[in-house]
Amino acid sequence: MAEIADDLDRQGWERVVRVREDREHVDIYFRLSDDAMIIHGIAIMVAEPDETVLVNIVGDISTDDLSALGRRFDIDELIDIDVNAN
Repeated sequence: MAEIADDLDRQGWERVVRVREDREHVDIYFRLSDDAMIIHGIAIMVAEPDETVLVNIVGDISTDDLSALGRRFDIDELIDIDVNAN
């Protein structure tokens, strides 16, 4: 997972969430447009001792889509997200 995170960092993806609790690790990256108004992709990585989940979503994504994703996978940080908030 660290190698994937390093690759995303080098490719210009923006890490928006990083959680380290006990033996659980969560990283969420966005691929943003140059003006940061459009999300072109999301990468979600979750690692626990007995399970690893990698999700890569490619394509333009609305904030409504992000909230639905957060509800579906119980990711509190995505449920009320608004990329246009100041």
